[in-house]
Amino acid sequence: MESVKEELSAIGFIESKKLDGIFPYMVVQARSNSRKWLIPLNNRLTTVSGFALFQPLLLSARIAKFTALVLSYLGATKFLARRRIFLSGECVLRNYVPATSELVYAFFTGTAGPHRKLAVQIMDQRGHIEGFAKVSVNPRVESLLRHEAAMLEVVGCLKLQNANTPSLLYAGPCNGATLLVTDTLKTLFTRSVTNFTKEHKIFLEEFELKTRQPPQAVGAFANVFEGRLSMLLPRLAEVWQRRIKKALSFLVNNGDALVPCCMNHGDFTPWNTFLAKGKLYVFDWEYAEICAPQSNDLIHFLLSQSQLRKKTPSEKLAYIRSVLYSSIELTKTTVDSAIIVYLIGQVLRQLERTPQQIATIIQWDGMADQAALLDLLTAAKVEYL
Repeated sequence: MESVKEELSAIGFIESKKLDGIFPYMVVQARSNSRKWLIPLNNRLTTVSGFALFQPLLLSARIAKFTALVLSYLGATKFLARRRIFLSGECVLRNYVPATSELVYAFFTGTAGPHRKLAVQIMDQRGHIEGFAKVSVNPRVESLLRHEAAMLEVVGCLKLQNANTPSLLYAGPCNGATLLVTDTLKTLFTRSVTNFTKEHKIFLEEFELKTRQPPQAVGAFANVFEGRLSMLLPRLAEVWQRRIKKALSFLVNNGDALVPCCMNHGDFTPWNTFLAKGKLYVFDWEYAEICAPQSNDLIHFLLSQSQLRKKTPSEKLAYIRSVLYSSIELTKTTVDSAIIVYLIGQVLRQLERTPQQIATIIQWDGMADQAALLDLLTAAKVEYL
């Protein structure tokens, strides 16, 4: 992708030919899409540590990562590095990350889409992870990175006792791109936990306590959604237009029901958290909201768990309801309204990211789950997606 080359260039790298003094990178290609990881091959420690940028959730992918780690540690990267590239240049990230030795970098090109960005893992020569950076030449992503920088400042002021979050090292322009740099507690051995644990629970409880907002009526959310949907509904298939209208009617009919509100992470998932020093570490705050339903982050995490992949929509809904009942004081009707508010919000996020030139929006991430759950919640017959 040309934009990846532009982002690499913005932080000081260009692709070169194989020359003395220019270290190669192993190119690891995702199986199902265009994502790539560039793992440094300059020494065994940084090669092994570079794989920390790859955090698989599925068992098959974890086995593949473990195999790659073993081969890298043994120095047998020739069996892994079928494809290599060579990067040269002076990286500007050394200006923002304090380190006692020369820095080494691993890269993730990101998932193709309107919010794609280059992610950089910053390491020292021993493979110790010093920080992370995000780089983008996309104006739409620039606003996201500036928003994340602001949210990190807000979260830092909360002085959370039961979780850790990144500290902002730099946010701003960088040679025609936008750059965000943070520190980290991540190591090669930290891992994302795929299920909802007590650490996740106590983080959400403290986060809610310190950012609590007045409860809001679900009818108010319906009004906001209707405004945002006014330009989007004509671009949806008829079945989705009916589905959304029925879900909005449900919210209007239960409009006086109150849902607790607080600050939201916005993308609270297993892959945006890990356990470190006995606490949850929570990163990637670019979708954070100052005020949103307390239930949103919890529902988002529950639906992201890998163990729910093979569950039926009815089983997923029953599970979400049970966790919400036990975690947040809500009535049955309010629980269902809260889930609908979350689902419509997720649909809107995806629709608003779709380029304007696409006249009819027929597919987006999470569409099948969203359709099935909305149909169940509004007691509709499940229709063809």
